[in-house]
Amino acid sequence: MEYIETIISNSPIKHGFQENTWTVLLITHAARRDLNIEVSKDTVLRALKEMGYIYKGPAKTVPRTAPSKKEKGAAIHRLVKEVKGRLKRKECEIS
Repeated sequence: MEYIETIISNSPIKHGFQENTWTVLLITHAARRDLNIEVSKDTVLRALKEMGYIYKGPAKTVPRTAPSKKEKGAAIHRLVKEVKGRLKRKECEIS
């Protein structure tokens, strides 16, 4: 449990991972790498619970660079128009 407490006190990035949030799976990977031991997800969850933590999966968020609904609709409209033009010019066919 000491190991878990130590690593989760810092960002996973500081421990060489590309994630911003600790997950149970990431903690198991870190233990394998740092301590050379295999730890199951259930063991990590039990340890977190004993330490008073409640584990919830990281929230799925939309990236700031994601296109808006309007932009997506416009892109789809352009693609449909392009496909129709190619069909008309016999550059492709749909089977």
